[in-house]
Amino acid sequence: MKDSSKPWVDFKFPNYDPHTDADRYELDQTAGQRAIDFFSECITHIKGELAGKPFNLELWQQSFIGHLFGWKKSDGTRRYSEVYYSTGRKNGKTSIAAGLAIYTLLCDNELGCEVYLAAGDRNQAGICYDIMAQMIARSPELQKRCQVYRNHVRTPDGFCKVISADAPTKLGFNSHCVILDELISQPKRDLVDVLITSTAARRQPLVVYLTTAGWDRQSICYEKYEYAKGVCKGTIRNSTFFPVVYEVEDQDANYFSPETWKLANPNLGTSISEEWLARNSDMASETPAFENTFRTLHLNQWCEAENRFFPMADFDECPTMIDMDTLEGEECYIGCDMASKEDVAALCAVFPPTPGRKDYVVLGKYFIPRSTMFERVRKHNVSYDQWAKQGRVITTPGPTIEPERIFEQVAEWWNLYDVKEFVYDPHGAEWIVAKVENTYGEEITVMISGAVTKISGPIMTMYEKIRQRRINFGGCPVLRWMTANTTVEFSKDGLVKPIKPQSHLKIDGVIATAIALSRAVLSEFDMEEEFISKYESDDMVMLFPDKEDQDEVYLSDDDFMNEIY
Repeated sequence: MKDSSKPWVDFKFPNYDPHTDADRYELDQTAGQRAIDFFSECITHIKGELAGKPFNLELWQQSFIGHLFGWKKSDGTRRYSEVYYSTGRKNGKTSIAAGLAIYTLLCDNELGCEVYLAAGDRNQAGICYDIMAQMIARSPELQKRCQVYRNHVRTPDGFCKVISADAPTKLGFNSHCVILDELISQPKRDLVDVLITSTAARRQPLVVYLTTAGWDRQSICYEKYEYAKGVCKGTIRNSTFFPVVYEVEDQDANYFSPETWKLANPNLGTSISEEWLARNSDMASETPAFENTFRTLHLNQWCEAENRFFPMADFDECPTMIDMDTLEGEECYIGCDMASKEDVAALCAVFPPTPGRKDYVVLGKYFIPRSTMFERVRKHNVSYDQWAKQGRVITTPGPTIEPERIFEQVAEWWNLYDVKEFVYDPHGAEWIVAKVENTYGEEITVMISGAVTKISGPIMTMYEKIRQRRINFGGCPVLRWMTANTTVEFSKDGLVKPIKPQSHLKIDGVIATAIALSRAVLSEFDMEEEFISKYESDDMVMLFPDKEDQDEVYLSDDDFMNEIY
């Protein structure tokens, strides 16, 4: 029975109710209140105006701590073993992390207790540990029970140690509690996986991820975020996972409004002020480059990295379900971007709309040398290995990409579909083009180079169709990653050239899709002249030239720029 004297019991978490799916557990309010009281009776704030005063938790923090330590299994051990705790910046996450480390070290009655404070680098890990050490130093009761050293705290029954992803060795742990502060700063998943698996021998292990949102959707942080959202939505059934996510879910929300700020900043008015957020929201409106930063850090929204070209919010609203059986025999256009033999090659088939389908459908295959795949995964934290298991990435033997394997995929599609054209970027494509022409005829191939006057039209066509949400990418994570990676340079004539911001952020699938899509779009018109008359104007960049150069099809500058601005 709920105790009305404990308002934290009925506090509502965003999109999650711990009382749901809790038949096998019992909420021990006394145990939950004991953990809440520990913060106010044994810990003080160590920074700012509240320094030296008791750490009195706000109601939303009380509810988190109370439910975390109050819910029990039938044997009296803790219900929750994993927590994803996410808010905007300056909402006291690191102080909560330090308090959790002290409480689990002293109050969980775990013999040989090992608590680890972990972060992406030494500086972040040191910040959290420094707060913990000062909390202990300012409490006579905690001082009696703890010995504080440079990078660890010892008690008669265990220790808490600080560790970062750049530590030379991370094996040999037997963790009781792992607290990962700012999970978004983890450069790769290695430390997280090691620490999670190190809890296997404990009777009531606890792993807590505290973080703000980011932009890297290949990161371990985004993986845990997606899992937490799945638990909130009920699409993932895991009653031992505790999702606490304060965020602005609506990407189009008014970020000048305090009502919007409250959604991601539950400590608004306490540790972060409306005046401060107002100044930063004004800066975001005046400085477009700062907008994503504000939305990520203070609205806790997962955004794309700065200067990304394609509208990823529209991309994510595009259709994702493809009925492969219905595509057999349909007209399609194959786009090929070979890149270098050591890099990533992309082959994308684009299917124009049909009377029963208004969307363009894209199938993609991506090729990399098998010998370099795991090094790419380890070094750049890109999920090539997972994509290979899904059949989206194809690995070829040896240190370079074998074009023969790419041709095998072309041949497979040729037998399944009505391939109208093989559209290619000429860089590195000599062998595959010769093979296609010798096998299927020279008339099947169309060249579109990466020169700005050649590639701008196809890229803008892809941009337009994404804005219209008329491309079905089949939920392909590889193409989504490459699309989000794409930035552009503008020529003095307003044309766009796609570029990758860093060498490991590949965009080959975007090139292959765009050049094939640009040719597929023409199939919506019965005649080339009809296409010209539809878009003809005095400021055309380029019309249809001679037959052999018919890949050079572009809209006017104004048509392009209207889609951007």
